[in-house]
Formats: sequence, C-alpha cells, structure tokens
Amino acid sequence: MPRSVIFLVVFVVLLWARPGACGERVILAGTGDGQEVFEHLARAYMRAYPEDAVDVPPTVGSSGGVRCAAAGTCDVARLARPLKDKELRFMLAYQPLARVPVVFASHPGVGVQRLSRAQAVGVLTGGITNWKALGGPDHRILVVQRELSEAPHAAVAAHLPELAGQPLAGRVAYDAAEALAAIAGTEFSFGIVSLPAARALGLNVIWIEGLAPGPSGAVPSDYPMCMTHGLAWLPEPASAVRRFLDFVLGPEGRAALAELDVLPLAP
Repeated sequence: MPRSVIFLVVFVVLLWARPGACGERVILAGTGDGQEVFEHLARAYMRAYPEDAVDVPPTVGSSGGVRCAAAGTCDVARLARPLKDKELRFMLAYQPLARVPVVFASHPGVGVQRLSRAQAVGVLTGGITNWKALGGPDHRILVVQRELSEAPHAAVAAHLPELAGQPLAGRVAYDAAEALAAIAGTEFSFGIVSLPAARALGLNVIWIEGLAPGPSGAVPSDYPMCMTHGLAWLPEPASAVRRFLDFVLGPEGRAALAELDVLPLAP
C-alpha cells in the first residue's frame, strides 16, 4: 500500500476517534510543505476567535488533503499546489493564499551560502560530491532529494530545466517533515525546503546567485522558485469553517501572511 495512503487511513481513524472533532473545530489536512504557514494562520485565527479550535495535523500530502476534504473527513484541504485537473471532479472550492519560496538548505554547520546554477545542478545530479568544490569543508555532500512529483522539486525544476531527464543523487525524503529532520540532524547535508521552514529550524540557507534577498532579508516579489499554497473545501461549509475561511482570505489573513517569509497573492 502506498505510504501516502497509509498516512491518510491512519489520519482518518485518529480524526474520528478524537472527541470534539465536530462542532467548533476546524481540521486542515494536507501538505507538509509550508506547514509553518498554515500553523501560523491557525494561531492568528484562534487569537481572534478563541472559542474555535483549528487543527493542523501531520502531513497526508496535498492529494491526501483533497481526498479528505472531498470525503468530509476534514474541513479544509491545505495544498502546496493548485488543484489538478483530475481533482476538479470533487467540486471543491479553491483559493490560493501565497507563493512560498523554495530554497536549498544545509545543516547549520556548513557555511556555503551561494551557488551558481551549474553548481546547484551538479550537486543535485551527483556531478559535485564534496563541499570543498563549493568553498566549504572537505567532506562528502549528503544530498536529501524530494520526489519528482512533489511541489518543492517541481519549483526547483521549473527554474533549473537542466535537471530534466537527469538522474538525481542522494536519498529521497517522502515528505517535508522527513526532509527537514534529515537536513537538520545530519552534518554536511543538503536539500530542498521551504524558506519559512528553513529559517524556523535555523538551517543554513543557500541561495542561487542572482536570487538572494536584499539587505532586509525579504525575498523579491519575482523570486522564481515558489510553491503556490492554497485551501480547498466543500461548498456550504459549517459556521466555524466559514469564519475561518473569511478570516484567512480577508485582510486579517493577509496581514498574518505578511509576517512570514512568503509572497502573499493579491486578493
């Protein structure tokens, strides 16, 4: 059984087993990429509406979130991509929230902070295997990849078409939590993560030349390697879900997003 399906089944069982899952509780199921963004929005909402609770459980993937929302086993799906054509049959409402920058990151002990395009491609495809070639320590680069179908890899591949058809080096992490744990816990590691997650964990962010932020640290609005994060839900949601959506999609939600390392989309 595919790993994502196992996670989805376990999540649904736990969801229905917990008391209070109905009523004034909103469940956001889905992607783990940018989970920090959705948790931040949930906290902002609960400060404004302390009588409601918003749960952001561990990832079941964007596709798993869509299936949960369509089946009614969660209230809102959290996505790191737009809805796919094959998902339109579920008749879910969808709203993009923000573009979330994707970056290369390493264990904090690695001091390399800039890569050329060719160097980035070389590391990902195994052509460059030692940090010394990048101006870092004399040690093998431990690459943590994401699956080709996952949003972070897609964001990188869109900016680096040189990766197309190339075999990728290193181990594969099957979700954001696994990738982050591997990079944070493994010296000399290198991987692809969201900028909010990298900064939240204190990882060493490595920028491709020409894409680094300015002195303020803010990512430029035309930063090309981004995931589009959004929400999807069934029409005619319950009152607490409607309050949450109105908050997140309104000026309060945009203000909360402005506090993060993301690029809010115009309303």
